[in-house]
Amino acid sequence: MGRVRAGYGPRADRVHQFAGLTLIAGSEATTGAGRRNTSAVDASGTSSIDELVAAGALALAFRRLPVSILMACVIGFTFVAMLGPFFPTERICVWLAVMVSVYLARYLIWRAWKHAIPGPEDTRRWRVWFGIGAVLAGGSWAFGGVYLLPPADQHETILLLVAVLMVSSTGANTLGAQFGAMIGFLGSSILPVAIALLVGGGDIELMTALALLCWFIAMSSAGYQTHASTLLLIRTELELLQAFAETASARRLAEASSQAKSQFLANMSHEVRTPLNGVLGLAELLGRGALDAEQRKQIHLLRQSGEHLLHIVNEILDLSKIEAGKLELAATDFDLRMLIEQCAALVRPAVQRKGLAFELDVAPDVPRWVTADPYRIRQVLLNLLSNAEKFTETGTVTLRVVRERTISSQQLTQAFPQRTPVRFTVLDTGIGINSEDARRIFDAFTQAEESNTRRFGGTGLGLAVCRQLAQLMDGDVHHA
Repeated sequence: MGRVRAGYGPRADRVHQFAGLTLIAGSEATTGAGRRNTSAVDASGTSSIDELVAAGALALAFRRLPVSILMACVIGFTFVAMLGPFFPTERICVWLAVMVSVYLARYLIWRAWKHAIPGPEDTRRWRVWFGIGAVLAGGSWAFGGVYLLPPADQHETILLLVAVLMVSSTGANTLGAQFGAMIGFLGSSILPVAIALLVGGGDIELMTALALLCWFIAMSSAGYQTHASTLLLIRTELELLQAFAETASARRLAEASSQAKSQFLANMSHEVRTPLNGVLGLAELLGRGALDAEQRKQIHLLRQSGEHLLHIVNEILDLSKIEAGKLELAATDFDLRMLIEQCAALVRPAVQRKGLAFELDVAPDVPRWVTADPYRIRQVLLNLLSNAEKFTETGTVTLRVVRERTISSQQLTQAFPQRTPVRFTVLDTGIGINSEDARRIFDAFTQAEESNTRRFGGTGLGLAVCRQLAQLMDGDVHHA
């Protein structure tokens, strides 16, 4: 009928951070430095995915801003040192003052954003401030180029243009998340210099201006590709997180529902079992009185029905405890061979009443004294033996007990010498079961065929409880 092998011996929410948006899957979101904004990932869609993408892109741009400011200052002071000998000191100092003032203003904007911790609904306002800072930054470099022109000779012009190109390319890279701000930065840093060169009228100035315009077009195109890729990456991440949040929420609801169901079953089982034990006790007392044959038959049927109902209630109680994670094993030292004999003695009369043969085969190397939960081992064995008797009309029911000899059991014995895996095999010559049904008979409230329920009775809980009990004892139950 089946085999059982028995051996004895915190939930954390996932937090995701991307592009400055910190999302706690399943419940909340925080933006920027961490202010909670539940509506941002609420499954009802209070904030659309487009708003979240825009907020994520802006947060990413603001997070890159300190590095951009630092790089611009390093480049600026380096070129001031290089251009100092070739340009009037007053002009260099004016340019430096303008540049420092602009980047200080950008730093203050970044500080204000960081302390404000804006949500998706504030994206438009902070995007404007970010864009203003980018345009001013680009304009400060263009001011230097225009203000210092005309230079003393072509070498100084080249140095100045190299500075503008380096800053524009660096800015385009760090501003990829905000395409409007990037175009503003490139335009304000390159176009004024190109116009000033065109006004100069020389051939070299004209060629340089055309080169700057080509550079502006190329950087704008590359920036657009970077911007599109960034938005796509943010959108994909947010959609994945939103899907995970919905899945996590559904899982928690299912767990809560399962917990409530298990608690309800446990409470109801206790409430039913208490008066049922009283009914069985009264039936036993009535059976001891002076009764005629018909009355004794009725009392016997009453006790049989009550014991069957009590068995069902106990199975429901065990299943609910297992699902709620509250069933605890009571390990104790006991005589395993005696327990096997007791199980055989309990089942043998019912088997013989049906005209069946019962065989008990216990291998000599099966240990006598073991430490385990004898009540649960007895429960599993009696359930399997009762099933074998119930579904067998002719032939034999066999209980075979051997020491486990598989590779995994040998490895277990080597790792834990005090543990001895034992295999209990229940065989019968009954109606049998096909391989497809064998995979689902261990599911709760399931039998191989619905006709079996009407013919043999039962709730379909027995094997489900047996398997889970065996797994609690580091074993398993399976059909062979």
